[in-house]
Amino acid sequence: MKFCTALLFALLFNFYGLQAQIYEDAVGLRGGFPTGLTYKHMMSNDLAFEGIVGIRSGITATALLEKHIPIFNDLLLFYFGAGAHGGTFYNNLDVNAKTVAEFGVDGIVGVDFTFPDFPLNFSVDIKPSIALRDGRIKYLSYGALSLRYVLR
Repeated sequence: MKFCTALLFALLFNFYGLQAQIYEDAVGLRGGFPTGLTYKHMMSNDLAFEGIVGIRSGITATALLEKHIPIFNDLLLFYFGAGAHGGTFYNNLDVNAKTVAEFGVDGIVGVDFTFPDFPLNFSVDIKPSIALRDGRIKYLSYGALSLRYVLR
């Protein structure tokens, strides 16, 4: 039992010492919902800001704060976070539709990978949100694949 406890503490301290940041800024494309542009800035070893400008029956801008945790090494990271979005929405399935404002809160959960010898980063995520649109509350859940060029 003492051995298992010592092993557990050793593993925890080993993961605690890992450095998650291997890039500072990356910009690229986001394919999924919303489709658009993505920019990620690592503010520290484990905290990042991500901005998304997307097109999905309108235009939205999203700002997210994300916590990054190394999975096996600094190249593969699990992340989760929260933020907010705002923009416009047009329901093209409704013949009487009009463009309306949309605002909401977002969550994000994903996996981020950066190539060690090539300035390329990609991530896969799920981004649920609760939005206020045309006086109604909507629950939205989207996934996407982002491909970014690492600037530095």
